[in-house]
Amino acid sequence: MAFPAGFGSGAATSAYQVEGGWDADGKGPCVWDTFTHQGGERVFKNQTGDVACGSYTLWEEDLKCIKQLGLTHYRFSLSWSRLLPDGTTGFINQKGKCFLKIEGCSFNS
Repeated sequence: MAFPAGFGSGAATSAYQVEGGWDADGKGPCVWDTFTHQGGERVFKNQTGDVACGSYTLWEEDLKCIKQLGLTHYRFSLSWSRLLPDGTTGFINQKGKCFLKIEGCSFNS
């Protein structure tokens, strides 16, 4: 059995599991940051998402892998506390906007 013509294959990620950079560039703590940093036996071996897969800094490598796999679709998840560090729209983190490539931001600037 073959996939029909025009079938697209893709991948998806979840911010906490892949992003890392938990306190980089003005990101505020998310619920999971707070929960895992409390220590004790709440999380297996006291693990956190502080580094995770490092997608925040390795996004270009991620894109290379996506292209190499021949994927036609990719849905990524952003930690909202990277964009809205205090949990409100009162302050929008410019570095978070750049991570999303909003309003012409460039990673080279």
